[in-house]
Amino acid sequence: MSEIAVSGAPVIGLSCTFEAGRYSVPDGYINAVRTAGGLPVVIPLPQNEEEAETLLGKCGGLLLTGGVDADPALYGSYRQYDTESICKPRDRGEYMLLKAALKLHLPVLGICRGIQIINVFFGGTLYQDIPFQIRALPGGGNPHRQTGPYPEDGHEVTFEEELWPVSSKTQRVNTFHHQAVRIPAPGFRVLARDNTDGLVEAFYSPETNSMPLIMAVQWHPEHLYRLQDDQLSIFRFFIDKARGNVV
Repeated sequence: MSEIAVSGAPVIGLSCTFEAGRYSVPDGYINAVRTAGGLPVVIPLPQNEEEAETLLGKCGGLLLTGGVDADPALYGSYRQYDTESICKPRDRGEYMLLKAALKLHLPVLGICRGIQIINVFFGGTLYQDIPFQIRALPGGGNPHRQTGPYPEDGHEVTFEEELWPVSSKTQRVNTFHHQAVRIPAPGFRVLARDNTDGLVEAFYSPETNSMPLIMAVQWHPEHLYRLQDDQLSIFRFFIDKARGNVV
């Protein structure tokens, strides 16, 4: 699979981590976008909504990448359990990027933290710490934080709907998170759930005249796309939307 973007590839803006005075994006996101036919561009955290619109005005889609925990204040809560490091500038910046994507009617793909920030932006809530809030309940649950190699230490999800092409309704995915969607935001439809504890693993908001397509997964397909064509299909579908090829 080539990682060189083809002529006419849509520009995909990638949100980034801001830590110790540095902006950064793991290369898995960049390589997956290239392989799927997009042209990846790292978007620094905007300082205001006008800057966000200008930056995304050059793009065909927005990809919200993984990273630190979202501030619980975003969904009316406070830090408890084992909520880890947060980055308020990143929260603010990604909110501005989402507002700009909506205004410009750009498709959005969220991965890991991306699904979480999308959910709270649109009015949903999160589990702040899965090991405490899920595994402490009768019956336990999936720790969702693998320590061994994939696929041995991954877990299965079952698709309730199909948005992009999948070879099977049950898929094995990787898992590197301790937070997750608790109450999905209004208007979002669950795509996939964890087979063990039923946690939301993927959702989407259908495209309408007033809303672009917004899709998100909790796992990391940018680590799996070389191993599973189903995972590359996520990026292909998103990039086709950015190109305007999917109705």
